[in-house]
Amino acid sequence: MLQFITSALSVLPQVEQAVKAVEGGCSWIELSPGDTLEADASALVERFKGEDVFLVLPDDAELVEKLRVHGVVLSSAEPAKAAATREALGAHAVIGVRVNSAEEAALLRAIDIDYIIYGVPAEEAPALSAWRAFRKALDEAGVPFHAVAGGSFTPATAAALRAAGAAGVAVSEPIASAADPAAETRLYIDALNS
Repeated sequence: MLQFITSALSVLPQVEQAVKAVEGGCSWIELSPGDTLEADASALVERFKGEDVFLVLPDDAELVEKLRVHGVVLSSAEPAKAAATREALGAHAVIGVRVNSAEEAALLRAIDIDYIIYGVPAEEAPALSAWRAFRKALDEAGVPFHAVAGGSFTPATAAALRAAGAAGVAVSEPIASAADPAAETRLYIDALNS
C-alpha cells in the first residue's frame, strides 16, 4: 500500500498533487495541514466522489466528521487524544497515529486505532536498519497495529521496507516535487507490486 502525503514544499497546489498521485495509481491520500485544508479537502471530496480514493486529514476530527472523509492521522501519540478522537469519530473512521518509537506505539495498545506511521531515514540501509529494529520492538511489546514506514525514500527502498514487514509506505516529497508526480507515483506502485 502506498500512502501519498501532500507537501507544502511542492510548487503544485495540494489538490493538484493529490489528483496527480491518484492518476498515478495511488488510492490513499493524506492532506498536509495548512490554511487551505478545509477548502482543499472539500474540493477533493467532490473530485473523487464515486472513485475508490481513501482520504485522510491531519489532526482535525471535527473537519473529518464535517466533510465525511475516511479518517484522520494524529501527529502525536498521546493516548488521551487518540481515545478522544475515536470517541468523536466512532467505529467507522480510520485513525492513524505518527509514533517516534515502539514505546510510544505500546502506549496506544488499548485504544482502537487502525495504523501507526513510523518515520525512517531516506537512505536504504539506514531505513531498513531503523525499520527492522522498530518492527522487532513492536513484536516484542505485542503491539497489534498495522505499521507503515514513512519517509523520503526511493521506490526501491519502499519495496525493501515492504518486504521487511511494513504494512505500507507513506511518501510525500519525492512524489509531490517530482517533475511528473503521476509518473513518480507509478514508479512506487510498480516497485511495491513487484
